[in-house]
Amino acid sequence: MFALTDSFVKCAKTLESHNSECYYSWDPFLGVDRDGRILENFDTRDVCKNYFGPMDCMRHEIVEYCTVDAWRSFKKRAKEFGERIYGCDFRGVFTFPIRYNH
Repeated sequence: MFALTDSFVKCAKTLESHNSECYYSWDPFLGVDRDGRILENFDTRDVCKNYFGPMDCMRHEIVEYCTVDAWRSFKKRAKEFGERIYGCDFRGVFTFPIRYNH
């Protein structure tokens, strides 16, 4: 879904070529049925808490294998989806720039 945006297609292919376990296992539709409804007894708090993968692995892998701009593009689309479908509150999530100590 998110790979279909023009700004993320190249990054999605890069993640696929690296056999990114996080990318392949990330499922934004975890709690949604075929009709787009939240499954019964599904705790949205769990999906919101780990929305970008365990230990935010999607952020780390996208920045490592692609670019910070690719992460921003992905985050924007994914965030919109998570807020609409699951009611996640992502205010303040990843507001600080990603820094590396080399």
